[in-house]
Amino acid sequence: MKKQALISSVLALLLLLPSCSRRKTERDPTADTGGGKTVSEILADRDRTEPEFFVDGTGYARKKDVTAVLFMGIDKAGDNETANPMTGGQCDVLLLLVNDGEEKRQTILQINRDTMTEVELLDANGKPTGITKTQQICFSHTYGRGDEKSCENTVRAVSRLLGEFGEIGIEGYVALLYEAIPSLNDRVGGVEVKVTDDLTSADPALKAGSTVTLRGSQTLAFIRSRMSVADGTNKNRMGRQRTYLSAFSAKLKAMMKENASIVNDLYADAEPYMVTNLSVGRVSSIAMEGADYANGGILAPEGEYTEHEYDTGATHVEFRPDETSLREAVLALFYKPVSP
Repeated sequence: MKKQALISSVLALLLLLPSCSRRKTERDPTADTGGGKTVSEILADRDRTEPEFFVDGTGYARKKDVTAVLFMGIDKAGDNETANPMTGGQCDVLLLLVNDGEEKRQTILQINRDTMTEVELLDANGKPTGITKTQQICFSHTYGRGDEKSCENTVRAVSRLLGEFGEIGIEGYVALLYEAIPSLNDRVGGVEVKVTDDLTSADPALKAGSTVTLRGSQTLAFIRSRMSVADGTNKNRMGRQRTYLSAFSAKLKAMMKENASIVNDLYADAEPYMVTNLSVGRVSSIAMEGADYANGGILAPEGEYTEHEYDTGATHVEFRPDETSLREAVLALFYKPVSP
């Protein structure tokens, strides 16, 4: 029974991610929240507290009831038993799920894997060295062996990236190897998507403008292809990943109405590829808490792509988030404006 509870709870939490549509970081402070009051009116009704800091003349204080969980998609061949034990694998997908208990809202922050930030180096035993290096945030998971230490290092990198105003407090993490995706995809009978990029170099069937029901390894071609697609950056791939997650979630939810046991089957497929520090009870609590919350969408901070060339001639793409855009996302998710 305990394992079945964990299966249901983890998948219930994961299902919350793709149901949101992407939105930019800008918010209309006068927009109606759906409860008859605007955001400004709700803030005016709350007990005021002293500002912790000021931004452009506006005082802010930390929200009192916010839960954040980091979801990671790991680019590593094999499963947790057979994958290369000497490297953790790059973290190609980073989604921070934020439950706001004050506003009763659930929002996702999508972090670009090419984001340049300070990443801590680990020693041969996976212990933090206290030494950091500016590099793509995806490399934070390569240190260690893909276990809890690798995940914790990624949590620290994300916290550092978002910590302009102090520790944001990421409570837990769930890391899933990409190798699990084909099995999960086929378990629900394939997922139908509209192909917007020319992906024929990865799979001849994935022509731009076509509608395809993804099967097996074809799924990875759709969500992972990058170098030979459009401008070669991660931006297009992030859009395709949102498209896939939304379609997968919709299909799974429909199937669960007819066959609830599919949740157990999916977890059995995912379990060998997953690492998490969340307990059964805590995952269930977070999932139930967010089930009745309003949909805050997906925040995807804007930024600039540049290409860096090494002395060897090799190049890689770097993404530097716009400071204002990233700051607005952090303020919206973790803080509230208050009067002195």
